[in-house]
Amino acid sequence: MKINKNILNTIVILMTVSSLSGCNQNISTNNTAELNYIENSIFEKYKKAEKLLLSNSYEEALKYYNDALDILSDNPQSGIINISVLSYNIAYCYENTNDIQNAIKYYNIPLELEDRSISAMSNAALGNIYWNKKEYEQCERYYLKAIELDPELYQAYVNLSALYSVKKDYDSGLKLLDKAIQIAPDKSDAYINRCYIYAALGNEKKLQSDIATLRKLKYKDLDLYIKIFSSVNKEG
Repeated sequence: MKINKNILNTIVILMTVSSLSGCNQNISTNNTAELNYIENSIFEKYKKAEKLLLSNSYEEALKYYNDALDILSDNPQSGIINISVLSYNIAYCYENTNDIQNAIKYYNIPLELEDRSISAMSNAALGNIYWNKKEYEQCERYYLKAIELDPELYQAYVNLSALYSVKKDYDSGLKLLDKAIQIAPDKSDAYINRCYIYAALGNEKKLQSDIATLRKLKYKDLDLYIKIFSSVNKEG
Protein backbone atom coordinates (compact mmCIF):
# COMPACT_ATOMS: atom_id res chain seq x y z
CA MET A 1 0.00 0.00 0.00
CA LYS A 2 1.17 3.52 -0.77
CA ILE A 3 2.14 6.03 1.90
CA ASN A 4 3.28 9.35 0.53
CA LYS A 5 4.64 12.01 2.91
CA ASN A 6 6.19 14.34 0.35
CA ILE A 7 2.91 15.74 -0.93
CA LEU A 8 2.19 17.03 2.54
CA ASN A 9 5.46 18.91 2.68
CA THR A 10 5.01 20.53 -0.72
CA ILE A 11 1.93 22.37 0.53
CA VAL A 12 3.92 23.94 3.36
CA ILE A 13 6.85 25.11 1.26
CA LEU A 14 4.52 27.01 -1.06
CA MET A 15 2.94 29.03 1.76
CA THR A 16 5.93 29.81 3.89
CA VAL A 17 6.77 33.52 3.95
CA SER A 18 4.45 36.46 4.54
CA SER A 19 4.74 39.59 2.45
CA LEU A 20 7.51 41.96 3.57
CA SER A 21 5.10 44.87 3.22
CA GLY A 22 2.22 45.54 5.55
CA CYS A 23 3.57 43.59 8.56
CA ASN A 24 3.63 44.91 12.11
CA GLN A 25 1.61 48.04 11.44
CA ASN A 26 1.14 48.62 15.20
CA ILE A 27 4.88 48.83 15.98
CA SER A 28 6.08 52.27 17.02
CA THR A 29 8.07 54.35 14.53
CA ASN A 30 11.23 54.31 16.70
CA ASN A 31 11.43 50.50 16.45
CA THR A 32 10.68 50.22 12.75
CA ALA A 33 14.29 50.27 11.47
CA GLU A 34 15.43 47.67 13.99
CA LEU A 35 12.42 45.48 13.27
CA ASN A 36 13.00 45.69 9.52
CA TYR A 37 16.62 44.59 10.07
CA ILE A 38 15.46 41.63 12.19
CA GLU A 39 12.81 40.62 9.68
CA ASN A 40 15.23 40.86 6.77
CA SER A 41 17.67 38.61 8.68
CA ILE A 42 14.95 36.04 9.31
CA PHE A 43 13.77 36.27 5.72
CA GLU A 44 17.23 35.75 4.22
CA LYS A 45 17.99 32.75 6.41
CA TYR A 46 14.60 31.26 5.69
CA LYS A 47 14.93 31.62 1.91
CA LYS A 48 18.38 30.01 1.99
CA ALA A 49 16.94 27.12 4.02
CA GLU A 50 14.01 26.75 1.65
CA LYS A 51 16.30 26.53 -1.38
CA LEU A 52 18.41 23.87 0.36
CA LEU A 53 15.28 21.94 1.38
CA LEU A 54 14.04 21.89 -2.19
CA SER A 55 17.39 20.40 -3.25
CA ASN A 56 17.14 17.76 -0.47
CA SER A 57 20.12 19.25 1.42
CA TYR A 58 18.42 18.68 4.75
CA GLU A 59 21.34 19.09 7.15
CA GLU A 60 22.37 22.39 5.56
CA ALA A 61 18.78 23.58 5.52
CA LEU A 62 18.47 22.83 9.23
CA LYS A 63 21.29 25.26 10.08
CA TYR A 64 19.48 28.16 8.44
CA TYR A 65 16.03 27.13 9.69
CA ASN A 66 17.28 26.91 13.27
CA ASP A 67 19.04 30.28 12.95
CA ALA A 68 15.78 31.80 11.71
CA LEU A 69 13.86 30.18 14.55
CA ASP A 70 16.32 31.50 17.15
CA ILE A 71 15.94 35.06 15.87
CA LEU A 72 12.18 34.71 15.65
CA SER A 73 11.96 33.32 19.19
CA ASP A 74 13.91 36.32 20.50
CA ASN A 75 11.70 38.71 18.52
CA PRO A 76 8.14 37.40 18.73
CA GLN A 77 6.78 40.77 17.55
CA SER A 78 8.00 39.91 14.06
CA GLY A 79 5.27 38.67 11.75
CA ILE A 80 7.49 37.78 8.81
CA ILE A 81 7.22 33.97 9.17
CA ASN A 82 4.62 31.76 10.75
CA ILE A 83 6.43 29.87 13.52
CA SER A 84 4.21 26.82 12.90
CA VAL A 85 5.31 26.65 9.28
CA LEU A 86 8.95 27.09 10.27
CA SER A 87 8.67 24.34 12.90
CA TYR A 88 7.00 22.01 10.39
CA ASN A 89 9.80 22.40 7.87
CA ILE A 90 12.43 21.91 10.58
CA ALA A 91 10.65 18.70 11.58
CA TYR A 92 10.60 17.56 7.96
CA CYS A 93 14.35 18.07 7.70
CA TYR A 94 14.95 16.14 10.91
CA GLU A 95 12.76 13.32 9.64
CA ASN A 96 14.77 13.12 6.44
CA THR A 97 18.05 12.97 8.38
CA ASN A 98 16.57 10.10 10.45
CA ASP A 99 16.45 12.17 13.64
CA ILE A 100 12.95 10.98 14.46
CA GLN A 101 12.95 12.23 18.04
CA ASN A 102 13.51 15.83 16.94
CA ALA A 103 11.10 15.40 14.04
CA ILE A 104 8.34 14.44 16.47
CA LYS A 105 9.28 17.34 18.76
CA TYR A 106 8.99 19.96 16.03
CA TYR A 107 5.92 18.45 14.34
CA ASN A 108 4.21 18.87 17.70
CA ILE A 109 4.85 22.63 17.91
CA PRO A 110 2.00 23.60 15.54
CA LEU A 111 -0.27 21.35 17.62
CA GLU A 112 0.75 23.19 20.79
CA LEU A 113 0.19 26.56 19.10
CA GLU A 114 -3.22 25.38 17.83
CA ASP A 115 -2.45 26.55 14.31
CA ARG A 116 -5.27 24.66 12.62
CA SER A 117 -4.06 24.41 9.01
CA ILE A 118 -0.45 23.51 9.84
CA SER A 119 -1.60 21.28 12.70
CA ALA A 120 -3.53 19.19 10.19
CA MET A 121 -0.40 18.58 8.15
CA SER A 122 1.70 18.00 11.28
CA ASN A 123 -0.77 15.37 12.44
CA ALA A 124 -0.58 13.69 9.05
CA ALA A 125 3.22 13.80 9.13
CA LEU A 126 3.21 12.26 12.62
CA GLY A 127 0.88 9.58 11.27
CA ASN A 128 3.53 8.77 8.65
CA ILE A 129 6.21 8.48 11.32
CA TYR A 130 4.16 6.09 13.43
CA TRP A 131 3.27 4.09 10.31
CA ASN A 132 6.98 3.56 9.72
CA LYS A 133 7.41 2.61 13.38
CA LYS A 134 4.50 0.14 12.98
CA GLU A 135 2.73 1.80 15.90
CA TYR A 136 -0.62 1.63 14.18
CA GLU A 137 -2.87 2.91 16.97
CA GLN A 138 -0.84 6.12 17.18
CA CYS A 139 -0.74 6.29 13.41
CA GLU A 140 -4.53 6.05 13.14
CA ARG A 141 -5.06 8.67 15.85
CA TYR A 142 -2.90 11.24 14.06
CA TYR A 143 -4.45 10.64 10.63
CA LEU A 144 -7.95 10.96 12.06
CA LYS A 145 -6.99 14.21 13.79
CA ALA A 146 -5.53 15.53 10.54
CA ILE A 147 -8.82 14.86 8.76
CA GLU A 148 -10.79 16.44 11.59
CA LEU A 149 -8.71 19.62 11.32
CA ASP A 150 -8.71 19.71 7.52
CA PRO A 151 -11.46 17.64 5.85
CA GLU A 152 -9.88 18.42 2.46
CA LEU A 153 -6.42 17.03 3.25
CA TYR A 154 -6.27 14.45 0.46
CA GLN A 155 -3.17 12.56 1.50
CA ALA A 156 -4.41 11.92 5.03
CA TYR A 157 -7.37 9.99 3.59
CA VAL A 158 -5.11 8.01 1.26
CA ASN A 159 -2.58 7.13 3.95
CA LEU A 160 -5.25 6.17 6.49
CA SER A 161 -6.84 3.93 3.87
CA ALA A 162 -3.53 2.06 3.62
CA LEU A 163 -3.57 1.50 7.37
CA TYR A 164 -7.12 0.12 7.25
CA SER A 165 -6.15 -2.14 4.37
CA VAL A 166 -3.31 -3.59 6.44
CA LYS A 167 -5.91 -4.26 9.15
CA LYS A 168 -8.22 -5.74 6.45
CA ASP A 169 -10.89 -3.17 7.27
CA TYR A 170 -11.65 -2.75 3.59
CA ASP A 171 -15.02 -1.02 3.99
CA SER A 172 -13.44 1.81 5.99
CA GLY A 173 -10.57 2.01 3.51
CA LEU A 174 -12.94 2.30 0.54
CA LYS A 175 -14.93 5.10 2.18
CA LEU A 176 -11.75 7.08 2.74
CA LEU A 177 -10.58 6.54 -0.82
CA ASP A 178 -13.93 7.55 -2.27
CA LYS A 179 -13.61 10.82 -0.34
CA ALA A 180 -10.00 11.31 -1.46
CA ILE A 181 -11.03 10.86 -5.11
CA GLN A 182 -13.86 13.31 -4.61
CA ILE A 183 -11.32 15.86 -3.30
CA ALA A 184 -8.70 15.25 -6.02
CA PRO A 185 -9.97 13.09 -8.92
CA ASP A 186 -6.79 13.61 -10.96
CA LYS A 187 -4.35 12.24 -8.37
CA SER A 188 -3.29 8.61 -8.68
CA ASP A 189 -2.52 7.45 -5.13
CA ALA A 190 -6.16 6.94 -4.15
CA TYR A 191 -6.85 4.85 -7.25
CA ILE A 192 -3.78 2.70 -6.56
CA ASN A 193 -4.92 1.98 -3.01
CA ARG A 194 -8.48 1.35 -4.13
CA CYS A 195 -7.24 -1.11 -6.76
CA TYR A 196 -5.42 -2.99 -4.01
CA ILE A 197 -8.64 -3.28 -2.01
CA TYR A 198 -10.69 -4.33 -5.05
CA ALA A 199 -8.06 -6.98 -5.83
CA ALA A 200 -8.18 -8.24 -2.23
CA LEU A 201 -11.98 -8.41 -2.42
CA GLY A 202 -11.90 -10.11 -5.83
CA ASN A 203 -13.94 -7.30 -7.42
CA GLU A 204 -12.48 -7.60 -10.91
CA LYS A 205 -14.93 -5.20 -12.58
CA LYS A 206 -14.14 -2.27 -10.30
CA LEU A 207 -10.44 -3.15 -10.32
CA GLN A 208 -10.31 -2.91 -14.10
CA SER A 209 -12.29 0.34 -14.03
CA ASP A 210 -9.72 1.98 -11.74
CA ILE A 211 -6.84 0.57 -13.80
CA ALA A 212 -8.39 2.21 -16.85
CA THR A 213 -8.54 5.51 -14.97
CA LEU A 214 -4.88 5.16 -14.01
CA ARG A 215 -4.01 4.63 -17.67
CA LYS A 216 -5.79 7.87 -18.53
CA LEU A 217 -3.79 9.58 -15.79
CA LYS A 218 -0.61 8.09 -17.35
CA TYR A 219 0.57 6.58 -14.08
CA LYS A 220 4.16 5.56 -14.83
CA ASP A 221 4.45 2.49 -12.56
CA LEU A 222 1.09 1.01 -13.49
CA ASP A 223 2.42 -2.20 -15.05
CA LEU A 224 4.32 -3.01 -11.86
CA TYR A 225 1.24 -2.38 -9.75
CA ILE A 226 -0.93 -4.53 -12.03
CA LYS A 227 1.38 -7.44 -11.20
CA ILE A 228 0.98 -6.65 -7.50
CA PHE A 229 -2.81 -6.51 -7.84
CA SER A 230 -2.74 -9.84 -9.65
CA SER A 231 -0.78 -11.50 -6.83
CA VAL A 232 -3.13 -10.01 -4.22
CA ASN A 233 -6.11 -11.32 -6.18
CA LYS A 234 -4.63 -14.83 -6.28
CA GLU A 235 -3.93 -14.74 -2.53
CA GLY A 236 -7.53 -13.70 -1.91
